[in-house]
Amino acid sequence: MADLFDIGIFSVEDTDGSVGAGWKLAFYATGTTTPQNVYADSDLQTSLGAVVTADSGGKFVGIYLDPANSYRAVLKTSDDVTTIYDLDPINSNINAGLVAFDQTETYAAGTVGKKLQQTVSPKDAPYNAAGDGSTDDSIALQSILSAEDHIHASFADTYAFQTGLTLTRNRVTIDGLKLKPVSTRNMTALTIGPTSPDASTTLSVNAAEFATTVTLTSATGFSVGKLILFTFSNPTWVAADPLAASYRFVTRIVGVAGSVIELQDALPQAIQSAWTHSVQAWTPVTGARIKLELDQSAQGQTKTVTAIGKANPAVLTVPSHGYTSGDTISLNGPLAGMVEIHGATAAITVIDANNFSIPVNSTA
Repeated sequence: MADLFDIGIFSVEDTDGSVGAGWKLAFYATGTTTPQNVYADSDLQTSLGAVVTADSGGKFVGIYLDPANSYRAVLKTSDDVTTIYDLDPINSNINAGLVAFDQTETYAAGTVGKKLQQTVSPKDAPYNAAGDGSTDDSIALQSILSAEDHIHASFADTYAFQTGLTLTRNRVTIDGLKLKPVSTRNMTALTIGPTSPDASTTLSVNAAEFATTVTLTSATGFSVGKLILFTFSNPTWVAADPLAASYRFVTRIVGVAGSVIELQDALPQAIQSAWTHSVQAWTPVTGARIKLELDQSAQGQTKTVTAIGKANPAVLTVPSHGYTSGDTISLNGPLAGMVEIHGATAAITVIDANNFSIPVNSTA
């Protein structure tokens, strides 16, 4: 059976990323400059001669080698001046599926190895994730998200993690990644965007409902294209419902004139500068393509509340809760007449191993 040398789908490229249009792949008998023919079919019936030329897209046709011969292959630019690589020998009688590839190796431009390195698996070095569904791959996953532009994994592998992951770079492609949070606490699996704002300030003038411009105390760090996040508390709302104490609105900045910011979307609520509030600028992540699967079998475990104290903030007793301050919980079921917290979802503050508080007044 003939050996497949090139399957005809990869493009050869120069070091600047331009395709190798018209590049020439010459074949010789191993150790010599004696031309040796290659073929377009596995039956070796259609000869391509000893020199094959790439098309305008830098691609060669499918190339088959005669298993009775040993070959040398030399790739040159279209002018026959620059040698891209000289591979000698090309072993005959070898299955193409057994060709070795090393993600950490340095391959010449235009080679299949260089092309394959554009896509990385979490299992590849230097990340070396286990992907077995139980080993904590948090560090490996965050490292690859922080460094690689094209991440591909098999859905047959499951990557367990205990720490929420963050993607902060533009134009990253993630394909076939199956994630499994192994913490029993509710958590955000993947946050897409920066971990901190570019700038934070306040309003210097009250903003009216449906306003499309706002005036800031300082516009440093605010620029067109960034996201602007308003977080504020209306004292009237706080008095009526402590769980509705904070309101958020985000839109895009479309204009900046001194300290005046023009908004893409109108404010749905008025904001008074005297209220507790903040205005932040964030740089959005753009161009990301993500295809992943999330195994949540370990998430959202139910625990029993054995006591609720009448206090502000409310204190709940959950024996051996295992929570951390900042974790979010949802309260459901009979709660001994505590209508203030029934159905509430809130971030907790841990007091000890059996008790934590939530920002709700349960003294009524």
